[in-house]
Amino acid sequence: MTYSSLSDYKQQILNDFNSRTNYENEFHTRAARRLVQLSKLQSGQQVLDIATGTGLAAIAAAMVVGSTGSVLGTDFALGMLQQAKQKIGSSRIFRNYVLFGKQVSQHSNRLILLFFP
Repeated sequence: MTYSSLSDYKQQILNDFNSRTNYENEFHTRAARRLVQLSKLQSGQQVLDIATGTGLAAIAAAMVVGSTGSVLGTDFALGMLQQAKQKIGSSRIFRNYVLFGKQVSQHSNRLILLFFP
């Protein structure tokens, strides 16, 4: 597939992420859990998950930091954020879990999990 500009290419990538319905698999689930494990989070900490996607790592982090901590998940793919929102639903464990999305075609993301002691 050829693109007339970098902007067109980025828009196609965004459209691909927004339309994915089967992103999660055992590999991604294990990788997200391992990322959270390696970060050595503790109860009460604050977490920023950039490029949260469907929330795999952010949800795992929320389980660790608990109700005294907080998690902010952000992504440019609103379709993936919608899947994360469906997962957390109205569960009380996620009352300090916030999802934020803004569709930006000129934005590039990498999976990053940061925590703030």
